[in-house]
Amino acid sequence: MNDRVLLGKSECLHRHEIRYLDNVKRLNKVIDKIRKKHELYWQMPYFDPKGGGENANILFLGVSPGTMSILTGFVSVDNPDPTDVLLNVLMTASYIDFEKIALWNIIPYYLCDEEGKLCKPTMAEIKNGLEILIHDIFPLFPQLKAICLVGKHLRMVESCIDNIFKGKMLIYRCPDPNPRSMTMKSYHFQEAMDCLTAISLLM
Repeated sequence: MNDRVLLGKSECLHRHEIRYLDNVKRLNKVIDKIRKKHELYWQMPYFDPKGGGENANILFLGVSPGTMSILTGFVSVDNPDPTDVLLNVLMTASYIDFEKIALWNIIPYYLCDEEGKLCKPTMAEIKNGLEILIHDIFPLFPQLKAICLVGKHLRMVESCIDNIFKGKMLIYRCPDPNPRSMTMKSYHFQEAMDCLTAISLLM
């Protein structure tokens, strides 16, 4: 049963209070250091303390945080954003154990133009994001069994991640759970379900 709570105002406050729980303490302390080093504060959300954190078996990676992650302060399937809500539904239907997964992004900070609108990452930004993953994030997941790359834009980094783990990490690809895309291209829905169902068997 999925008893997760959408990140409204009171739930956001609660999760900020518990953002240094043992399962995410080292991860979110690292985020604090990166924020300070690069002077990125509101632009870089935290790991969700109600996810698996360092105990996760599966790490789901998107491209970069969306607007709602910035507003709530967390990369989470509980964000009240249509894409996150649909991902939550798909994961629940696939029997994903939320306590055994973590969500993050290749680029950990909000990418926007001067008007505050989301923009596509450059290769330099992707390279910088991968370096942060390699040196600061991946080492904090000792129980990791697989990585799921969410969205077609991450295919370019699959071989790089495979090389990092010397071919010993399972890598899955899941279509972007954007409601519009899922509606217009029904095969994306089935691809996502097949991917998440396969991942659930690893738990």
